[in-house]
Amino acid sequence: MKRTAFIIGLGLIGGSIALAIRAEHDVTVLGYDISQQQQKMALSLKVIDKAVDSIEDGVKQADLIVLATPVLKTEELIRELCQLEMKRGAIITDVGSTKKKIVETAACLEDKDVVFIGGHPMAGSHKSGVEAARVHLFENAFYIFTPVNQTDVRHIIQLQNWLKGTKATFMELTPEEHDRFAGLLAIFHIL
Repeated sequence: MKRTAFIIGLGLIGGSIALAIRAEHDVTVLGYDISQQQQKMALSLKVIDKAVDSIEDGVKQADLIVLATPVLKTEELIRELCQLEMKRGAIITDVGSTKKKIVETAACLEDKDVVFIGGHPMAGSHKSGVEAARVHLFENAFYIFTPVNQTDVRHIIQLQNWLKGTKATFMELTPEEHDRFAGLLAIFHIL
């Protein structure tokens, strides 16, 4: 049976992840964005196979759920996911630039028979929107995962397999290590 990836947030990062997944796997890619225009653009550019009308519609079908939204919206979406029915064994990840609060919020998913693994692709562009999405956006960049102690290594490998089309270098840090590391990078970038 064909697997399904669901991308919530069809901007530069979400669109680029969708393209990388499509390049590597024979899957169905569903997409959702609060902007109908972004959804239509993602469909016309073949970034996604189908736009769904609601988050609930997408998560029911998804083997992989990617929250490609700003950090505060991601926390809100995680709380929403905790109330929804999801596919058993689904892997959920995000792309947020801070991890500790997101991972803490995701603790509510532990009883849902799904797996949350925080993620942060360390790449971007001065451009935005799904029309700027590129399959190679993350190539040679670090893609940091922030699993919690009880995360089964098999699930981390599954997520890496889903995202191998990014051609990124995968790295694991605790949420606290990630936030210190990202904070230092931000300081040095400013200077």
